[in-house]
Amino acid sequence: MGRYIIVVGSPGAGKTTITSSVKAADLPKGLKLVNVGSLMLDAAKRLKYVKSRDEIRYLDPARMDKLRTYAFSKLANMAGKVVVDTHGYVEEHGRFVPGLPLNALSRLHKIEAFIYVDAPEVEMLSRRRKDTSRKREIEDPEILKTQRMLNLSALSYYSSAFGMPVYVIENRSGTLQESTKRYSYIVHEVFGSGNAKKTKK
Repeated sequence: MGRYIIVVGSPGAGKTTITSSVKAADLPKGLKLVNVGSLMLDAAKRLKYVKSRDEIRYLDPARMDKLRTYAFSKLANMAGKVVVDTHGYVEEHGRFVPGLPLNALSRLHKIEAFIYVDAPEVEMLSRRRKDTSRKREIEDPEILKTQRMLNLSALSYYSSAFGMPVYVIENRSGTLQESTKRYSYIVHEVFGSGNAKKTKK
């Protein structure tokens, strides 16, 4: 059976950069890192729904639900310690679609913690504008502020529903090394590896 940590953050906060930057030697043995978007993209390409990741958010609800069900079914069948990199809400043309519905989370055997990766809104906007590898939505501070509020509200509910803690990583510009150390510490603490190194909260 799987044990899961769910990592959420608004686009530009740096959650994927943090989770993928930590060396395997600094994490619990056998830890799996899984990106929900990547699982959905694999299925979407196989079904010929899309050609690129940024097209997924524009799919109709039925197809989106089919892809999400596939992704969380894959996750639910994983064993051991799993970190799940995903979005709380996805924005499309000014509307916000839940990327982490409760029925999807409920498929996972044992959620042990949530991590929210945060950063100042002005820094998130700057990072998104510099990222030419992705087709981003409207670069509007108010849109990003709303998305951030929705993410935090969702995590507050999930934390209460599952009775599990929420950890926060403040990933400000120039602090990636500190952020990755904080992430490593949290993962060790949650999975009880006994190898957590003290770090600033």
